[in-house]
Amino acid sequence: MNDSAGPDPRSVMAGVMTPVLLGSTAVIFVSFALPVHTRAMGASAVEIGALFAMFTGALLIARPLVGMALDRWGRKPFFVAAFGAQCIAMALFGRAETMLDFYLARAAQGIGTAVMLVTARTLVADFVASGRGEAMGRLSQAAVRGSLVGAFWGFTWLAALPIERAWRVAFVGYAICAAIAMVHALRLREPQHAVPRDASGPLRLTTRAWRVLGFVFLTGFATSIAAPLFLVFLEDKFDLPMMAFAAAFLPAGVILAYVPRHAGRLSDRVGRAPLLVGGLIVAACAFAVLPYAPSLLLVAVAYSLHAFGWAFAEPAQYALIADQAGDAARGRFIGFAEGSMGAGAALGPLFGGYVYETYMPQATFVTTAALLVLAAAIAPFVVRRLANA
Repeated sequence: MNDSAGPDPRSVMAGVMTPVLLGSTAVIFVSFALPVHTRAMGASAVEIGALFAMFTGALLIARPLVGMALDRWGRKPFFVAAFGAQCIAMALFGRAETMLDFYLARAAQGIGTAVMLVTARTLVADFVASGRGEAMGRLSQAAVRGSLVGAFWGFTWLAALPIERAWRVAFVGYAICAAIAMVHALRLREPQHAVPRDASGPLRLTTRAWRVLGFVFLTGFATSIAAPLFLVFLEDKFDLPMMAFAAAFLPAGVILAYVPRHAGRLSDRVGRAPLLVGGLIVAACAFAVLPYAPSLLLVAVAYSLHAFGWAFAEPAQYALIADQAGDAARGRFIGFAEGSMGAGAALGPLFGGYVYETYMPQATFVTTAALLVLAAAIAPFVVRRLANA
């Protein structure tokens, strides 16, 4: 932990985790219910992919700008503003009636999510000098736990009410959670830094920094290819109600809610590369078999395997970014790294939608698996170069 003057690091960590948990409640519900809802309205696979690209495109634009602003004006104002943007997004979702309405809501959600996560990860990196893997894992767990609670809320209403009415009720709840998160963010004490931040000039990226940015671009692209069409594919393959799919994904959510902290702690002890390689290969194997699983039970097993692999890889990846970010430009580098990841995630859904409609749907999953294997092969080179620099 840093010895800088200011609030106790443990209180800062607690002050970050609670708003992130509350601000993440709509994530799973939107990811799974939005494609189905818009498809029922007549949207094509490309239009559904564009909805996800809108979200990740907003992340792409906002993340570097937020990083620059954090180094110049501090963390707290943007942490508070993030949840204001989330409130607006939830209101837009609840009242959406056309595809244009959904595009606007996704853009607002993307901006709010970008500001929330870049600020939260910068705050964590400010206060954790060693043990960053565990800290980033805790942050990931907070977001997943919030989204699990939110998924239970949303899907319960979908099971009880007609979809139009359930959709509106669900987003009223998500808007209230975002408002409570904003109140908690207002109570966070602004950290004081022993090392002054110099935001007077542009961020100069070294060769090793570019390697990190390229690596996270690849993982962002790979993991987003099949995301918007996964539930659509399962609905076409299995004629089952929405609650059956929600139950199938629950074990994966539990894994992501409890494993990342421990996996991050392991990456602090043995290094980032083993966790990245192992986690990405496990996730790749799961994606390779997912489209060929003959039953929803086996789909749930494969998806849980994917979640387990990603739970190991994600904290190591974010800790790798924080390790590379120096004190003088921490917000800017984290913002640029998340922006690079967002660039990949913005292109992935469009590419996935094209592959899904042009070739066979299974090709989207196989392509994801191949790119994850490529990322696993590159990871040791990236980490080794950083260690030797």
